[in-house]
Amino acid sequence: MAQFWPFSTFAHQRGDLRFWMSTTGTVLYIASMWVIGLIQRLMWRATNSDGTLTYSFVESLSTSFAGYVVRFTSAISAGVYLTVFTA
Repeated sequence: MAQFWPFSTFAHQRGDLRFWMSTTGTVLYIASMWVIGLIQRLMWRATNSDGTLTYSFVESLSTSFAGYVVRFTSAISAGVYLTVFTA
């Protein structure tokens, strides 16, 4: 097989690493967006008996903080991915 495929084993390992880094980053980003969207929707639909919102805007933001951390981490890893693997 080596005579038909001119790339070394290192190139295959690097390709696998690129695939799993991009897949993991994309899945984490999408999952965090979906979960935080669901949580915020449920928080904004919750009302008291007099019709006012149960949760304030600040409470919904503080609940969403973990999702923002995951998205920020995904963005940093995407930047590392682009600078390391496209050079």
